[in-house]
Amino acid sequence: MSRIDEYLKHKDDDRKIRLPNYYYVTDLTKPCIRQAYYDIVEDRTFPIETLRIFEAGNILEDYWVTILEKTQGISVLNIQTPAYYIDDDIIIHGRVDALTQHDDNRIVAHEIKTASSCHWMKKPKPEHVQQLQFYLYCLNIEDGVIDYLDKGAFLKGKTIIDLSFPVKKDKEVAEQMIKHALTLKNYVDNKTTPMGNSEAWNGRICDYCLYNDLCDTLPRTNICEHCGNEKDTKIEDGVGRGFTMVCSKCIKFTVGG
Repeated sequence: MSRIDEYLKHKDDDRKIRLPNYYYVTDLTKPCIRQAYYDIVEDRTFPIETLRIFEAGNILEDYWVTILEKTQGISVLNIQTPAYYIDDDIIIHGRVDALTQHDDNRIVAHEIKTASSCHWMKKPKPEHVQQLQFYLYCLNIEDGVIDYLDKGAFLKGKTIIDLSFPVKKDKEVAEQMIKHALTLKNYVDNKTTPMGNSEAWNGRICDYCLYNDLCDTLPRTNICEHCGNEKDTKIEDGVGRGFTMVCSKCIKFTVGG
């Protein structure tokens, strides 16, 4: 195992044990509540390939904070600021990537995201808006920004390398997330597996889910609709957003050959 992989494995092993009734804000933004449930009740580790992707994102997020620090009119007040919602039933916890103050004295919360490709985006992803809305609600801040960094542009330099979307506080979004947390808590307390959302991300979430082997009742999008075999070949999706899996035996049906 390489030195980097050893470090990442050790770092992942050192993750804190989740306390009872303790939820992360990212539990509440997952498109599939069943995936969130399994994250809580199952003891699984991410494959090393996933840990590498996470760490690359962390490195770029730190770099973006440096960019903010050097941007005229912006002062970085704090990074990784804790944000909590606490009541008698649950604790919800998250961390704001960066808090900044602008020349007009506005305090702005930044949620920094990395993606293999994001230059095509016209608006932020709903789950990222939810995450930021939770922070704005907990910290009583009116303004936020979701910053996207395009990893592909860093390597190839052919597209826009960063995008930023302003977000205004909407307390109703955060209040709905708190209700969602109570629903998730009820499933966990009763040891009842919730229904999954096979339509999340147009079904692609099932292919990437760490728990798809526990979820055989859901439609599996990695099964070829023509022959029933597993999709085993990766091709470009044709719109510059990444790749999709197809069956090598039936690829002509997929690409029109």
